Formats: sequence, structure tokens, C-alpha cells
Amino acid sequence: MFKGWMISGVSGGHDSDQNTIFRLLQDLGIDVTKSEPIESVNVFYKNLNPAKILILSDLLVRCVFLRTLKLGFNQLGDDGATIVASALEKTNSITCLDLGFNNIGDVGAKALSEWIRVNKSLKVLYLSGNVIGEGGFYDLGCALEENKSLSALHLTGNAGGPQGASVLAEKLIGNTILEALYLKTNKIGSEGMSSFASALGKNKSVKQLYIVS
Repeated sequence: MFKGWMISGVSGGHDSDQNTIFRLLQDLGIDVTKSEPIESVNVFYKNLNPAKILILSDLLVRCVFLRTLKLGFNQLGDDGATIVASALEKTNSITCLDLGFNNIGDVGAKALSEWIRVNKSLKVLYLSGNVIGEGGFYDLGCALEENKSLSALHLTGNAGGPQGASVLAEKLIGNTILEALYLKTNKIGSEGMSSFASALGKNKSVKQLYIVS
């Protein structure tokens, strides 16, 4: 069991704990019999509740070779996003995280921002199709001021609005790593577009910016 997971803290646990994890992974369609190291896990459309995401995230962050984690379309909400963010603080192996279409709002965005602020491995983050508003955009912007690894941030289809776009643009000025930012259908309006135009005059790292409302 768990041959390719290269994890610590499972093999020595109780049989009941292992069986619980094993059944959950089977229910999610994850092959636990693979012998090669697990580098990518895709768990879309699995209706993950807080109990399941807690078990799953705790296991996944102990996978030495895991690089890509896709948890989109699960309605995790702020509670689920907070659980994921807390678990990810224990690892620096994830380079791509997909949390799109999960009904994540400002509270969840804040929890993720606190992790992003100090993370050194994440390259691509998908947060499209959530309900992140001005407050969440501000927290993500603050995280970008300090993060030194994230190169692509997907925020298409959220609720940033003009004010959210403005605060994000302002924070972006101090970032030298981000290369691509996706902000379509955030209703940022002319005010938001003007803010980004001004910011890009001072930021030289962003090469791709998608902001059509």
C-alpha cells in the first residue's frame, strides 16, 4: 500500500488509519498501488467535504515528489481553502496548485495568501471561478510583494471589481517574479484598467496581462 507515495508517517500508523486513507483515495479514484513516485494528483469534481480534504491534504503534503495538485470544482469554500493552506505550509514541493471553481471567498484567499507570502516553490496558482473580492485581492497583492517564486496567477471570474484591481495593481509594482496575470470577467472597469496601466509602467516582469471585463 502507498508504494509510490514516498511519504512519512503512514506506514507506521494504525491499520484503521491506513484503511481510512486507503478507502478515501480509492473513492477519489487515486491509484495507491503505483510503484513509481507520485508527481501529480488530479481530484476534480469529487465533492470534497472538510473531513475528506483534511485527510487528503495531510497525506499529500508528505509526498516527497508531488509537484502538481489539482483540487478544482469541489466547492471547498473558505473552510476547505484554509485547511489546504494550513497543510501546504508543511511542504515546499508543490509547483502548481489548482483551486479553481471552489466557492472560495476573501477568508480563504487570506489563508492562501499567508502561505504564498513565504512559499518558495509555487510557480502557478489557479483561483479562477471563485468569489474572491476586494479584500482577497488586497491580501493576494500583499503576498505577491514578498513571494519570490510565483510566475502565473489565474483570477479569472472572481469579484475583484475596480477597487480590488486597483489594490492588486498597486501591490504588483514591487513584484519582480510574476510574469502572467489573468483577470478576465472581474468587472474591473476603466478604473481598474487605468491602475494596471500605471503599474505596468513600473513593473517589468509581467509579460501577459488579461483584464478584459
